[in-house]
Amino acid sequence: MTNGKHNLKSSELAIYTVVVLIGSGVSLIFPLITPLQAKSTFWFYIICLSSGIMVSSLILLVVQKMVLSPLDEFLDAMERASQGDLNVSIQGKYIGDFQKLAQHFNLMLESLRASVAQLKTSSEETLHLAEQLTQTIQQMHGATEEVSSTIQNISKGAEEQAMKVQEAFNIID
Repeated sequence: MTNGKHNLKSSELAIYTVVVLIGSGVSLIFPLITPLQAKSTFWFYIICLSSGIMVSSLILLVVQKMVLSPLDEFLDAMERASQGDLNVSIQGKYIGDFQKLAQHFNLMLESLRASVAQLKTSSEETLHLAEQLTQTIQQMHGATEEVSSTIQNISKGAEEQAMKVQEAFNIID
């Protein structure tokens, strides 16, 4: 499958050519059936069998073109989406259930793209908030160290004053 167009394999093309040629040959033989039936039932049954094969082949061709070929594009799109490519979409012009399936598949992928975009935005916001929180914690840590240092200085000053008061009491005594 290339660019949404279906390429027939050479073996499929050969089979279809043979089937069409057989069908054309059988259609040319039908006018001869009535006299042939009277003369030989064997050839009559061979012609009927060939006609049945031809009709079956044509039905198979129609089924392949209408049912199996669209599935190739659907399977390709689903495979690409399952591998993470959310930009894929089904572009074929289908009718009936295939059209509905294509529309719903494309809507599903559009919804997934929106969810991924929203998740990305939320992740970026969370990262920004985490960076701000880290900054705040670092600032609080610095302030805590300053307060701790100030308390130590006050404690040291209080000890010195207590020692001087003790010395003053010792001198007065």
